[in-house]
Amino acid sequence: MSQTLQILEDPDYQVIEEGKFCFCNGVEVGHTAPLGPVPQVFRQRRKDQKYDDSEWEPLMGNYRDGPEVEKSLLEAFAKEEAEGRMFPLSLAEARQRYPGSSLRVAAQAVIPKPDQDFRVVHDGTHGVQVNNEIIMKDRLESPGAREVSSIQKLGTVSDEKVLFGLVGDVKKAPWFQITLDKEDAPWLFREGLGSSWASTSAEMLASLAALHFLKRDFRNIWDGPGLFQACFCGGTDNKSADALSCKLLTTRVPLMFVVMEFVTFCDGLGFRCNLSWRPRDSNQEADRITKHNFSDFDGSLRIPFSWSDMTMSVLSPLLRFANFQSEIDDIRTSTLEDVGSTPRIRFEKSQWG
Repeated sequence: MSQTLQILEDPDYQVIEEGKFCFCNGVEVGHTAPLGPVPQVFRQRRKDQKYDDSEWEPLMGNYRDGPEVEKSLLEAFAKEEAEGRMFPLSLAEARQRYPGSSLRVAAQAVIPKPDQDFRVVHDGTHGVQVNNEIIMKDRLESPGAREVSSIQKLGTVSDEKVLFGLVGDVKKAPWFQITLDKEDAPWLFREGLGSSWASTSAEMLASLAALHFLKRDFRNIWDGPGLFQACFCGGTDNKSADALSCKLLTTRVPLMFVVMEFVTFCDGLGFRCNLSWRPRDSNQEADRITKHNFSDFDGSLRIPFSWSDMTMSVLSPLLRFANFQSEIDDIRTSTLEDVGSTPRIRFEKSQWG
């Protein structure tokens, strides 16, 4: 990423992995030393944030105790640890790593959400006084709820349609699964070969199925004015699928036919779909779905979708032509074997030269 930013002549490319305080090692937040100023990016800060005064208490207790709160906190921390955002640490080891006033344990609270989930809140102000000691010399400006609401209102009254897709947790998004067998797609199966030989075709078919699902259940995306409606991005652990989504060209069968169907469908609706490669370790949820393991997803969010819901305007006739051509080749080979003659080698010299 740093090399890419350097090629693009980004002046801050070094902050990714160079220096003591880089994104790889961790950056300062204005607690031990003032943060800023950076006048090339931010406006000057005119006033400081005011925080409530409280007595110094570096080891705060939680606002609410009890088995339910403890269970909720442990579940939240287990998820954070699985994603690599937290790690367990005993109090004795923490005191050894962070001596003196550097170690501060903030009070925590559990706030329920409307979707039966909860959010863990850390109080960095009362007792531990971390927020009180942070000094920032730049004025940080970012769109909040009011700005987003204003943009949405302007989008609804404008002549052109503006759509927003905000996803906080992918696991809470709708999902689907399609199981194919030899009766549905015999051209994906071959005797004596494993499933890997057609894995790229299956990846492209999965992306095509997702686009069909969007066409069926989200008509407001593709019925707006203009030729280009939307651009979608997806992740795949297949590098061939990543390259195909860029060049959209191949000579392998049946992959070539699937790509032609993919391109035809996208162009017909004004879609663009880019598949980006991601490491297999980052794609475990999708791998578990292929093994019929749905533990990572909510069953109530599963969308009914089947192979028959997909309309193939290009793939089906191309497959019929390929089967017809294969039958002709088989007949030709059988006829040559019956005659007993060997086919003439291409570019073989004759008596005329």
